[in-house]
Amino acid sequence: MSRWRFYFDEHVPEPIAKGLRRLQVEVLTTPEAGNRELPDQEQLAYAHEHSLVLVTHDEGFLSLAARRTAEGREHSGVIYGHQLRYSIGERIRRLKALTESREPEQLQNLVHFL
Repeated sequence: MSRWRFYFDEHVPEPIAKGLRRLQVEVLTTPEAGNRELPDQEQLAYAHEHSLVLVTHDEGFLSLAARRTAEGREHSGVIYGHQLRYSIGERIRRLKALTESREPEQLQNLVHFL
C-alpha cells in the first residue's frame, strides 16, 4: 500500500491539515513548503515533482490539470472541493476515507471531487 502525501494550496484551511495529521496522514502546506508566491502552474509541478497529491478549493486548478494532461505532462492528481460545500470536519473525514479506499497512484493525472 502506497502512502498518501497531500499538498494543500493556500486556499485550504489549516485546521484540515491539523485534523488529518492527527489521523496520521502526511500533509504539506504551501506556506510550509515556502511556495506561497508560486503561480498555480508551478504549484502543480511542485506537487508532481515531490509525489504529492494537490488538494485545493481553487477552481483554477481544474483547467490547469486538464491542460497539463492534454499536453502529455503528468501530475500526481488534484483533489478539489468547494470550500462552502462541506464543513471542515466533513472534509477531513472525506480525505481520510479516500486514503483508506484508494491508492494515491489511482489519482495520477486525474481530478477527484470531494
